[in-house]
Amino acid sequence: MQIKSILRPRARLLFTLPVIGLLLALVIGCHKKDKPAQDPGITSFSPAEAAEGATIVIKGVAFSSDKSQNTVKFNGTPATINTATATELSVTVPEDATTGKITVTIGDKVVASATDFKVNPTAPIISNLIPEKGDIGLLVEITGNRFTVNSKVYFGGIAATEVTFVSKTKLTAKVPAGALNGKVKVTASSLEALSMADFWVKPTITGFTPDKATEGDVIEISGTNFSTVLTDNAVRFGSIAATEITEATATKLKVKVPAAAPFDKISVTIKGQEAISAEKFTILPSITAFSPDHGPRGSQVSLTGKNFLATAEVWFGPLQITSFTERTPTSIKFDVPPTALTGKVVIKQVGNTVEGGWFTVTNLMELRNNMEYGHYRDNISFVHNNKIYVGLGYGNGSNTNHNPGFRVFDPASNTWSAGPVLPSTMLPRNNGTAAVLNGKLYVGAGSNWMGSTLNYLNDWWQYDPAQTGDAAWKKMNDAPYQLDATGTFTINGVLYTARSQSIYQFDPAAAAGMGTFTNKAVAGVPYIEKATTVVIGNDLYWFGGYSKTTFSWTNKLYKYSPATNSITSNLADCPVSPYTESPGFTINGKLYVLVAEIVGTISQVNLYEYDPATNSWSKMLTLPNTFMSGNYNAAVVAGKIYAWTPEGIVYRYNPNY
Repeated sequence: MQIKSILRPRARLLFTLPVIGLLLALVIGCHKKDKPAQDPGITSFSPAEAAEGATIVIKGVAFSSDKSQNTVKFNGTPATINTATATELSVTVPEDATTGKITVTIGDKVVASATDFKVNPTAPIISNLIPEKGDIGLLVEITGNRFTVNSKVYFGGIAATEVTFVSKTKLTAKVPAGALNGKVKVTASSLEALSMADFWVKPTITGFTPDKATEGDVIEISGTNFSTVLTDNAVRFGSIAATEITEATATKLKVKVPAAAPFDKISVTIKGQEAISAEKFTILPSITAFSPDHGPRGSQVSLTGKNFLATAEVWFGPLQITSFTERTPTSIKFDVPPTALTGKVVIKQVGNTVEGGWFTVTNLMELRNNMEYGHYRDNISFVHNNKIYVGLGYGNGSNTNHNPGFRVFDPASNTWSAGPVLPSTMLPRNNGTAAVLNGKLYVGAGSNWMGSTLNYLNDWWQYDPAQTGDAAWKKMNDAPYQLDATGTFTINGVLYTARSQSIYQFDPAAAAGMGTFTNKAVAGVPYIEKATTVVIGNDLYWFGGYSKTTFSWTNKLYKYSPATNSITSNLADCPVSPYTESPGFTINGKLYVLVAEIVGTISQVNLYEYDPATNSWSKMLTLPNTFMSGNYNAAVVAGKIYAWTPEGIVYRYNPNY
């Protein structure tokens, strides 16, 4: 029993504490929720004394903008409310009003003025303004009572300098410079009277910013005598009305640019009075869609957007488009001009330029560099760090005039520069072969003229671009026999070199880093020299070259598959037979070769495309005549195809894709 009596009070305590906490939370929450809004208050009123029927302006806080929700009394006598905002009430002094406090009642809240309002039957009174709006300099007739010869008139607090006393019931005054919207005030014998109606001075526009924008952007209009009531201001861009004014003060309006706003002036109309800007607003076109971003000459380009003016210019690079298949304020369509090169498509409208996008003209050779940089014939080339290295071979004149190094073309700047030089222990050569594996170049074979003697070479070298000078070069083991004009390539991280009837695998890590050659003993390797070897996927494509069987240039295409160590020889022949080497490259899973051929009686270099998926050939285009000198070459850098002459003139090819 003792244990029971001890536990019960503790249990009650444990139960009671959470309940008390919950009740406190509810009380506090209810208190916060029921906290009233700001209480109303009177901060001032003017004039401080006036006659019955006069207009009094009461300033304060938390008034109701619905005048019916406010009750105003002059020392207990109810008054008529003319207008109401949250901070200002305009009221008429009631008949039989007596001197005393002014009170404002809103709901159950009653507030009183700090000082007494004095009823003075000798004070002036304004009954009417004719007119109630107008521009600076306008003559306004003010009617009322108890005006004097010395009466002064104010428009929005700005004194009129030209006031005429007509009678004790009439004054005339010209609207002064700088006049502001608001009550007209008349003073007589140190007493004041306010007009019931506001006088609206004609607004002015002094400027707007920005002076150009797209539909939906917010611009700020500066000026004078705007209305602080949003709906009083009617803004138009030319003939197009703005549907949304986001902010309004007496000197600034913030407005959203409406759809289809023209290149025109901006106007603001208030109470039937219009202000017009001195400058025109420029609506910028907005491009929401640009397609396609590539295609051949003659293909259609479509721009979709808003506010395309009929006078807007459309440019494709340096070419102005003059013919359109469709042209509306929201859509522009045209065909790529027959002389167009890759470039930006832009719209120029009223001195402003809006970019659509970059359009790549496909199936086209574009000149990228026409500055010769030495002569490299029977050269080798490779790509490293998105730059093209071209070297060895021979220069102008005799093929014994060997080049001792490389030059480098940078596609980013379209410029050539000097590249690495061969070490003194390495013979320069023509028709060498090279490939890049794991960031290093492996180069070898070829031939070297020593006087009138042609020597075939079998030495192999490793070049490390991370090193400089002779330290960048390393002599590797020689190939099993001399190789001239072979193809070297990598597939799945393995380096191969091919020549007539043979394919070798080269392992640079073997033999203590000196490398070893392994004959793959592939059956059916063609007996061809100076062929083009291009890797597509996991296979090597072997095209053209000089057949040692027929002793002529061939148009045959073969495929070597390392996975099965086999040759496929029944692929489709190129439609034409070349009469010299045919450099090749691959992009987007297709083979491209530059084929020198005779068309009628004219020599041409044409680009042909082979699609392994369909086993078919297509002629793409004819290269510029600069390629007729022969010994041209090609490579792919960062998805772009570059072809160059031995003199260093470079073109870029954009295929259809």
